[in-house]
Amino acid sequence: LMRMVFVLFAEERSLLPMENDLYATSYSLSRLHAQLLLDWGRYGNSMGDRYGAWARVATLFRLIHDGVNANDGLCLPERRCNLFNPDAFPFLEGRPRGSVRQMGQALTVPRVSDVVVFRVLDQLMVLGGERLQYRGLDVEQIGSVYEGLMGFELKVAEGESLCLTPEHVVVNLEELLQKGGPERIKTLKAKASLDVKDKAANEVKEAKSLDALQVALARRNSPRQPGRISKGSLYLQPGDERRKSGSHYTPKSLTSPIVETTLRPVLERLGPNVTADQILELKICDPAMGSGAFLVEACRQLGDHLVAVWRRTGTMPELPLDEDPVLHARRLIAQRCLYGVDKNPLAVELARLAMWLVTFARGHPFAFVEHALRCGDSLVGLSREHITSMSLEVSKGRQVGIVHTVAERAVTRAEDLRREIRSITDPLDDTRLLDLLREADDALDIARMMGDLVVAAYVSGGSEGARRTAIESVAQKTSAWLQTGAHDAQLRNTVRDLRGGSVPIEPFHWEIEFPEVFTDGTRSHGFTAIVGNPPWVSYAGRAAQPLDDRLRLLYTKFYRAFGRFRNLQALFVEHSAAILQSEGRLGLVLPSSMAELVGYGVSRAAHDQLATCDFELPDLGDSFVGVYQPSMVLYSTRRAARDANIAEATWPIARPDLDGQSRRILAHLKGDTLPASLFGERGLQSSGDDVAHMQRISDTEHVTPLRVGSDIHAFRRGAASLYAAPGWFGTRLRTPLQWCRVKVLIRQTARIPMATQSDGIGFRNSILAAFEDEGYSADFLVAYLNSTPVRWCHYFRNRDARLGIPQVKIGHLRAIPAPRDRDYVGVIAALGKKWSARNAGIDSAEQEFLDETVARSLFIQLEDLTRMRNDASLWK
Repeated sequence: LMRMVFVLFAEERSLLPMENDLYATSYSLSRLHAQLLLDWGRYGNSMGDRYGAWARVATLFRLIHDGVNANDGLCLPERRCNLFNPDAFPFLEGRPRGSVRQMGQALTVPRVSDVVVFRVLDQLMVLGGERLQYRGLDVEQIGSVYEGLMGFELKVAEGESLCLTPEHVVVNLEELLQKGGPERIKTLKAKASLDVKDKAANEVKEAKSLDALQVALARRNSPRQPGRISKGSLYLQPGDERRKSGSHYTPKSLTSPIVETTLRPVLERLGPNVTADQILELKICDPAMGSGAFLVEACRQLGDHLVAVWRRTGTMPELPLDEDPVLHARRLIAQRCLYGVDKNPLAVELARLAMWLVTFARGHPFAFVEHALRCGDSLVGLSREHITSMSLEVSKGRQVGIVHTVAERAVTRAEDLRREIRSITDPLDDTRLLDLLREADDALDIARMMGDLVVAAYVSGGSEGARRTAIESVAQKTSAWLQTGAHDAQLRNTVRDLRGGSVPIEPFHWEIEFPEVFTDGTRSHGFTAIVGNPPWVSYAGRAAQPLDDRLRLLYTKFYRAFGRFRNLQALFVEHSAAILQSEGRLGLVLPSSMAELVGYGVSRAAHDQLATCDFELPDLGDSFVGVYQPSMVLYSTRRAARDANIAEATWPIARPDLDGQSRRILAHLKGDTLPASLFGERGLQSSGDDVAHMQRISDTEHVTPLRVGSDIHAFRRGAASLYAAPGWFGTRLRTPLQWCRVKVLIRQTARIPMATQSDGIGFRNSILAAFEDEGYSADFLVAYLNSTPVRWCHYFRNRDARLGIPQVKIGHLRAIPAPRDRDYVGVIAALGKKWSARNAGIDSAEQEFLDETVARSLFIQLEDLTRMRNDASLWK
């Protein structure tokens, strides 16, 4: 699919030779679709018995990779692109996995019918009955297709199956039929998030055959995969790769202003008389580039600046015949100024192809940016000093003789080759370009291997002392190898195990992979700017993803930000700031919570020791489909030197929604807060498999009552909605004594705090817990949290309250201002005790009296309380 999408982009931009009759009639995908469309009108489904189209598609893929120079005028240069490499996906040509193609080899091309090829092309080329114009699409749209594909897994049906709404999950009907009636309902809920009730539930429970089960679920059959899926068939199942990787496509509407704002101070510092050479010396990087959306936008913007300089100074270079000034400028920018890294090899290939498309580099191989867009783990790697000394204790001035000499020689050689690569502009030099790429990569092989060996030794297990010993040992073996040739196979196997294990670690050693960026000298050391949208992945809390122990060890060793709220995006922030040159610029899309929550204080401090934020950071809101966290952009500038004294910081997110009065009220409410010990999480943490062991009706198995968020209201608690099976949950269910220690229950999914006193019954993690101490009783907390001044403060201070799926969080509760006048604490507690006892809520008059009392305790003026009451309509 990604090959086809790329070809359609290239054909409509005349980057493939559509003007050549042989290409157009024998290879072109868009012409193939037109031919198949005519045949569909004539022959319909009988096209299912024809098999010529797929062979043509497979031949086109090989042609793009290999190139051709035929007597009939068809000329395509060799592209050298892994995405189109015939040996990367040999099954597409009917060859077994791992096979290498042979010249003149007879192939049995897979029997993909013409009707299947037609339907695939039709889905790619027709939208809403209209022909999709790829020429009018942004190159970045390739990334949206890629991100969409990440949301699915291709699977084989192990039995007769059905795809069900609401989440379009495929369920094995044969497996479902073998379960008892009630278990079927639980399975549908657990596996497909399908809540079957009433008549439909009875039909599912009583079904005696596959046909009856299909009829019972017919109204829930997904239109995406309608009808029964037969055993052995392929189907698409929504997967969690995209969620686990935290990857989200960033549209041009965001990349454009982010790149512009990030680069503006850099360009301003160059002054009004900036030269073309100064523009071409800029180095812009995306350390988690995905399919290259930010780099494509940087290419456009810097290309425009370069053309403007040429015209202002009268230094327009001699242009190739097939390029205008804009395209020539973009190609120079792509080749000299842009860098990117990503862990996903397919993403790297797509980024390279996107750069080829946006520069219209028709006569060049896709590899013309291969030196700068690389595959690897941006967060795992060693410095040049670490590698040349084969040690993590570089402060001790350690050197390993021949190891240091060989590594330095290798990096210096690679740097010279890479400078030559960046200087090539003539398409006629493409053969030389490919040769230089191979030479530079080969030159770095030994230094890269040394870095990998140190990483492998460090994660080999044991204590810190044992890890140091392991590094010493591998350094000695490397030295012996370089002197005598011994241990080569053993050392390479160590690296192979690190990079190719069940959970591979693929270090990316920035200072040797991009030596021209980090060479010490008269120029600054590092990138001019870093832009991007790093993956949002948490390793703590409810959304925690599993983390390999070796990576956890490395993150702990190298990153200050890996503390408290441990997550991937914080590491990208710290690392990105660290590889910037002095006064370099940072522009990263991040969850807004990183700017405000106390738990991210360590992450913010790690950044602020290296860089200073802009005055106000933009709030992007809910900008990404399927992501319910608000987002922001962190813009900052690298300090000249690290400020190790910064231990805590907040980031200033812009608030255009606040007027002067609102800002004044929020400033007034800053100060002492309620004790943090009053609030915590005590709810039952449950996962997908747990759902089947909780139900709304108690029986002999489900006997432990549990409240959920919707059972909690202001001054009123409803009956428990669920009953849990203690045999399943075991010690995860707290003891009655532990539940009784919780004094107040607070609904979590809400725009404002809604609190009621606890009666000792257990609850799920959709409810937050509050306790009491000598200063603040449960009676006080219930009344205080349900007051309009406290709710107003929560709603306008925390973005989570204003989302599509709002949240009250522990950090929010711990930031609630404490009463300024302690004489009112007892008065408020008396109100809480009175209204809690009746467990029926309060009326409007009682709410007004409570609000006035709390306002007096906080020294809030009447005009400000009136404003708060008027704003209450926003959360009702």
